[in-house]
This record gives sequence, C-alpha cells and structure tokens, in this order.
Amino acid sequence: MKFRKFDGTPIEDIAAYLHNYFAKSEGGDYEIYVGCDSLPPKKKVTTFVTVVCIRNVGHGAHVLYRKDRVSNTKLKTKKGVETGDIIDRLWHEVELSVGVATYLRDKGVLEFKDKYNKIKFLHIDIHLDINPDEMHKSNLVYNSAVGFVKGMGFEFVTKPNAWAATYAADMCCRGRFPAYFGGHEIDFPSEINKN
Repeated sequence: MKFRKFDGTPIEDIAAYLHNYFAKSEGGDYEIYVGCDSLPPKKKVTTFVTVVCIRNVGHGAHVLYRKDRVSNTKLKTKKGVETGDIIDRLWHEVELSVGVATYLRDKGVLEFKDKYNKIKFLHIDIHLDINPDEMHKSNLVYNSAVGFVKGMGFEFVTKPNAWAATYAADMCCRGRFPAYFGGHEIDFPSEINKN
C-alpha cells in the first residue's frame, strides 16, 4: 500500500515502512492514528486523502499520506451549486480509513517487537471526520460509521477530537504541508501533545 512523506518521497509499502521506522526509533509509547478527509467534489473527481500519523507520546507526530481520486458518478448540480452526495463521500472516507488500519493490523504492525523492547505500546485508532451532534451534516453517517469501525475491531474518535482527519488529512487535502513544514515531522497543537 503506497503512501508519501510530506516532501513527496514515495513509500512503496506503508507496513514495511512502519516496521523499519520502529526498528530505528529511540523507543517510547507509540500510537498510530488513521484518518481521511476530502474536499467537496470538483469537476469529475473527488480527491480523498488518508493519513497515517505515528505519534511518539510527548514528541510530536510523523505524518504519511496517500491520495485517492474517485469519479463523481453521482455528482448532482443544482442551480450551479455542487450538491454531491455527502453521505457517499463521508462513507468512502470511513472505508478508506478502515482499509488502511486493517492493512496495517494484518501486516503485523501492532505486534512489532524489537530485541531491546524499546517500543512499549502500540495501538491504532481511527479518526472519523464525522460529528456526533445531529445539527451537523456529517452526523448522517455517524451511527453506521461507528458501528462499522467497532465491528472491524478498532477504537475511534470523532469530531471535535479527530485531529488526524480534521487537521492532518485536511491539511494534506488542501496542499498546505510543504510550505509550512518543509517535509519534516510536525508538532500538532498543544492539546494533542498532552500525555
């Protein structure tokens, strides 16, 4: 499964990259967060960005991303305003996140052990770009998305705390990362870095 670093460096297999990343690390408590975001449909395609955020607790996060472009076969236009099916778009974000998390789990990333036991804790959470508040459009898929993620055996976080989706993936969707971060590891807002 292919991903990229912020500087555009391709990663041929995200699972192999994570095994190597942990093997070279200085150790610590690591958490893996998977999230996805998309922008409203443009022209004939919608771009989805899925991120894998590797967080060494108290030391910031290393973010990897991939883009998937999907044809807008169900895009509807009303009086010049795009009204693409938000349910399909949000549901596809959930499917992409679960797909990546499942791939990492199936490839043994959570079972990583090194001979010095430097890596003390590994888990994967899925950050969903959906809101539990019924006042928001993204709530339309809340119950089904949460049920799907739980059924696949993953923990989840939703808005307003789903920073991997609402901050990291959104930033990559909008192409903002190279100018701000120059391809290096990033520190997220202070509320994310709390132990």
